[in-house]
Amino acid sequence: MSLIIEETATGFRMSRINTKDQDRIADQEILPREIQLPEEVNKEPLQEEGSSGILEENPDGLDTSLDVSDNSELVKKKELEPQQHDMSVQSNTKVENATSGTSEIVLPEGVVAPPRNEEEIHLDLLKGNLKGITTYLTVSDDNGELLGDKDLEQQIKTEFCIPGSNSAVNDSRSPEEKIEHKTKLLQNYQQKINATESGCSGIFCKYRIRLGMGFSDLKSDIKNADMKWLDYYNSHFNPRELRSVQNHMNLGEIPNSLRFAFLGSERLLETTRLFSKEDEKTEDPFGAFFSRNGIDFDPQVEVGIEDLKLKTDIAINHQRLLKADLEIPMEQIELFVRQGCSVEQKLIKELETRKDAGQDLNEAFKAAIAKKGKVEPIRTPERDADGVNNSTARLINAITVAMKQPRSIEFLKTSEIDKLKDMLLSFEQWFLTNTQESQEVTVESVELPQDQEGGN
Repeated sequence: MSLIIEETATGFRMSRINTKDQDRIADQEILPREIQLPEEVNKEPLQEEGSSGILEENPDGLDTSLDVSDNSELVKKKELEPQQHDMSVQSNTKVENATSGTSEIVLPEGVVAPPRNEEEIHLDLLKGNLKGITTYLTVSDDNGELLGDKDLEQQIKTEFCIPGSNSAVNDSRSPEEKIEHKTKLLQNYQQKINATESGCSGIFCKYRIRLGMGFSDLKSDIKNADMKWLDYYNSHFNPRELRSVQNHMNLGEIPNSLRFAFLGSERLLETTRLFSKEDEKTEDPFGAFFSRNGIDFDPQVEVGIEDLKLKTDIAINHQRLLKADLEIPMEQIELFVRQGCSVEQKLIKELETRKDAGQDLNEAFKAAIAKKGKVEPIRTPERDADGVNNSTARLINAITVAMKQPRSIEFLKTSEIDKLKDMLLSFEQWFLTNTQESQEVTVESVELPQDQEGGN
C-alpha cells in the first residue's frame, strides 16, 4: 500500500493505493488556501446529489464540501516516498492466525512485530488478525498525509509528543513568545484536524446512504423471493451493524438525502426525527425542514459549511424544545449550542417541571447555559415524596439483608436505631394527621346537587 499526491487544477489530491490491484482505498482533496472555485466546479449542482449555494470564503468549509461531493478525475500523479506497508508483499515474520487456528499471517516486507517507538504497540497483541494489522499499520504509518501537511504533523510531534524534544535549552524566547507560538501552532493544527474530520464524516455518510440504498434494493428482492429479510441479513452480513444499516436505509429512502451528506449521519438522522408532517409530504423533506427553520441554501446567500452545521444544530435543538411545548428564544438556543451543548431529555424534563411549577423558563435556560447544559433540579412535592418512597425501599432492603447476617448486630449503632424509631413515629403521626385533614378538606369541597340539599 502506498500514498500518492496527484496534482489537480486547484491543488493536490492525496490517495492511498493498493499497489497490487491499483484499487483506490481513500482519497482526500487538498486545496490551496486561496478561496477560488475550481474552473470545472459550478456553483449549481451538477447532479442530483449536489447542493446548490455559495459557500462563505472559508477554506476549510470549501475543502469539506468538495471532499464530500467531488471525486473528480485525477490529472497528474506524484508518488510519495513509500511509507505505507503493502500487505501483499510478504516477509519471513509470521504471526499465528487466531481466527482459524491453522493458517499463518505473514507481515509485509519491512514490518516487524516489536514497536519502533513509544507510540506503537507490539503486533503480537493483534493476535494475528489480518484486518486488524492492516488497519493498525494504516494508522501508525500516517505522518500527516491525511491532514495534507506532513511538516505540521512533524512539528506537533517534535514540540509536544516526543519526550525531551521541547527542552528549554537554547530557547531564548520569552514566556509570552512561547505561548503565542504554541497557540498559533495548535490553532492551525486544530483547524486542519476539524476540516479533515468533517470531510471524512461527510464522505462516509454519503457512502453509508448509498449502502443503505443498496440494502433497500436487496431487501425488496429478498421479500419477493418469500425469504425473511432479517434472517438473510444476519446470515450474510455483520449483525452488529444492522442498526446502522437500517438507519441509512431510512435515509436513503428520503428524497435528496445525498445532497446533505456533508452534514454527517448523526445530524441527518436527528433531523428526520423532527420532520413535520408537512416536511414529509414535500419532494425535499430536508430542504423543507431547513427552510422552515430559517436555514438558507439560496445561491444568493453566502454561508459556510460550518455555519450550516451550526444552524442545523440550532434548529434541531429548537425543535426538540418545541416538541416538548417549551418556548425558548432562539438567541439563547444559539448561545447554548455554540458552547457545545445539546438539549437532552434530562434537561427537557427539568424545564417541564419548572414550567409546571410556574417558574420562568427563560431564566432556567439561562442557568443551563451558565452551567454548560446542566441545571439544578428543583424541589417539588412529587419529588420529595419520590425521595421518601425510594429511600424507604432501600432501607427495608438493607434491614432485610442485615437480619440474615447475625453478626451484623455487632456493628449496628443503637443510637442510630433509636433516632430511626423516633423519626418513624413522628412521620407516622404527621402522615395520619395530614391524611385525615386532606380527606376532610375533600369532603367539605364536595357540593351536593340542588335536589339533595335540605332532605326531601
